[in-house]
Amino acid sequence: GGGGGGGAAPPAVKERQQQQPAQQQQPAQQHGKTPAMSTCGESEAHGEYEGEVVVWGANNIAGSAAECCAQCEANAKLARTIGDKSNAKPCTTWVWCADEGGCGAESSHPKGECWLKHHVTPWRKEARA
Repeated sequence: GGGGGGGAAPPAVKERQQQQPAQQQQPAQQHGKTPAMSTCGESEAHGEYEGEVVVWGANNIAGSAAECCAQCEANAKLARTIGDKSNAKPCTTWVWCADEGGCGAESSHPKGECWLKHHVTPWRKEARA
């Protein structure tokens, strides 16, 4: 286990992450860098990735997985723009609840919650019970 340092994040029904386009694909050794150009990765039902929450999902409802991905990309672009002027961490991974009945323990997270996360290794999965 262990968290990503940003508190507990709920288990997700859909999890996607930013990835570089195929022609620029690089191994995960590119730690801590948000791709200059990104696309949405493959979704994984009931998946979870480690990461520090940069935008709390309970207060951030997105209408679709594509909208949640776009929010992650916009967050990463803004974090790169302001750079060292703040401690803003760019979104590298995002989680969107796609289940009509809600996500997480006792379905306590409604459909549409969009969690934006940052991790130096955004593809690192975290085992969840």
